Amino acid sequence: MQVLLKGTQSARFKFLYLFFRFSHSPIFYTDSGGSARVVAKVLISMQEDFLEKVDEIASAEQRTRSELIRQALRVYIRRRNLSPSEEAAIEAMIDTL
Repeated sequence: MQVLLKGTQSARFKFLYLFFRFSHSPIFYTDSGGSARVVAKVLISMQEDFLEKVDEIASAEQRTRSELIRQALRVYIRRRNLSPSEEAAIEAMIDTL
């Protein structure tokens, strides 16, 4: 686990540190506003040709692989909350590509 700190450790930060230390491997850092943030790393598996496509898109959009995957998941989560008619409209647009 990697722990990066600026300033003093608050009681909340100590609690988060101990909680997450034993549940998975997060990274702690302090953002520019001085707030402690927790980022968990995950390991996913995918076929090599799919990963190459992900990397091509990330490179073309000048993003990291992680940024691209996070954005794709945000879009997926938002789409899950659409009505059936909204979902059908999106599927129809995708089919025309």
